[in-house]
Amino acid sequence: MPSGKYFMIRTVLNTSLVLDSQASGTSPGTRVHTWEAHGGDNQQWYQDNVTGTIRNKLSDLCMDAGGKLMVQSTWGDADQQSRYQNLQPTISILMQET
Repeated sequence: MPSGKYFMIRTVLNTSLVLDSQASGTSPGTRVHTWEAHGGDNQQWYQDNVTGTIRNKLSDLCMDAGGKLMVQSTWGDADQQSRYQNLQPTISILMQET
């Protein structure tokens, strides 16, 4: 995991909601959903410049938007790289150092 910049991903329609690893889950398949921002590690994300993925600070798993639900998974799926660019119009990324 990086020792630098983590960020929260907020929705555009309700800026009090952020992407959150459900129930602070750390296993592949854990659902990623929106939740009230509290700043916990399960709501912190970072961009892995080696794999081109977005990873969760708590679990170090990749955000995966390949199915009907957004989940965390191990690295290796093309959906993990392409979805980041496609999500940009609907999310805002707030940089914050932790």
